[in-house]
Amino acid sequence: MEYNGEESKYRPVELSRVSVTYKDGRRFITCFCGEEVSHSIVPHLKKCHREKWQDWEKAFVILKNHGYSWKKIMHLFSAGDGKLLFSWTVIENSVKEVIESGRLQYVPIPKEMVKQWEPNNFSLEGTTVWDFPRRGDWAIHSGNYRGNWPPQIPRNLIIRYTQEGDVIIDAFAGGGTTLIEAWLLRRRSIGLDISKLAIQTMKANLSDMEELAKKDDRISLDSNYRPVVINANALELSNVLEQQNVNNVKLICAHPPYLGSIRYTTNNEEDLALIRDPDIFYGKIRDFSREVKKILTDDGVCAILIGDIRRSGEVVPLGLNVLNIFVAEGFKLDNIVIKTQNRDSSSEFWVGHKSNILLMAHEYLFILRKA
Repeated sequence: MEYNGEESKYRPVELSRVSVTYKDGRRFITCFCGEEVSHSIVPHLKKCHREKWQDWEKAFVILKNHGYSWKKIMHLFSAGDGKLLFSWTVIENSVKEVIESGRLQYVPIPKEMVKQWEPNNFSLEGTTVWDFPRRGDWAIHSGNYRGNWPPQIPRNLIIRYTQEGDVIIDAFAGGGTTLIEAWLLRRRSIGLDISKLAIQTMKANLSDMEELAKKDDRISLDSNYRPVVINANALELSNVLEQQNVNNVKLICAHPPYLGSIRYTTNNEEDLALIRDPDIFYGKIRDFSREVKKILTDDGVCAILIGDIRRSGEVVPLGLNVLNIFVAEGFKLDNIVIKTQNRDSSSEFWVGHKSNILLMAHEYLFILRKA
């Protein structure tokens, strides 16, 4: 199946025979085979039409490679009566499952050009409230990888806490935002992530960046600072760096999952994003803090971005609990930065549903030093 630019060719013809109806408040889907199933058609497709479902999954990956958003793919794969067949998170998780299984790879189409390699009028943040209403889009930065932080954060951290040539680690590297900034600013960097989708995204982004720079007189990227990408668990940080013969780490960036707010893998038992029990999560964070302590230089900094979540309308204070864990392990708190959230919708369900519920509009950026 090759992409030919005609999205209609990736819409399965069978969808014209699929319909969605509601009876007594319950949702039913009539499959193209004529069988009616309740709530979701996906289990039926996997069981009774496995090869067909795998073709659909392949189309999801191809379309995603070519820049289609999850929601655009969702609408393309709507039922014949125009109703949505499944949510965009179903498509996202299907793509992750395909990539984790090794059946296909995520290889996004390269950018054709870079408008600018550096941010306009950049200056270091001077207060403990950081607000970035517009996400930085210089170099090859984008918001396509869910959950990644804006590039203004690592740029501030790198410039403030490191010097050219220093070693930077991003323990939950995601789409590679920190690595891109490290390369631009001539720092050595290593990005770890448990997700194969993240690894393939980072590798594609860095290769794209390298090729674009070769054709552009405005930028010269030093190959000595090309980031290293490793598919590994952040809780094995010290072992990974020992294998890489890396020491003297000046800055560790960490943007861990907020429990299960975003699923980064589908069934990897080492993925912190699949943990539902906060106490188990905190235990893993404690293990991570000890790994950080092993590899950070005496004057090094660990920067952690984390926010709180709601469960059944109640706040789970992930941020403060994570901070307390690091302090209990002997880290000194240098700063607490409040980073505003401008597009978060995680709490919108509760507005108007329950009295006195406020939208969560902040995250914590903890700046910690090794004691």
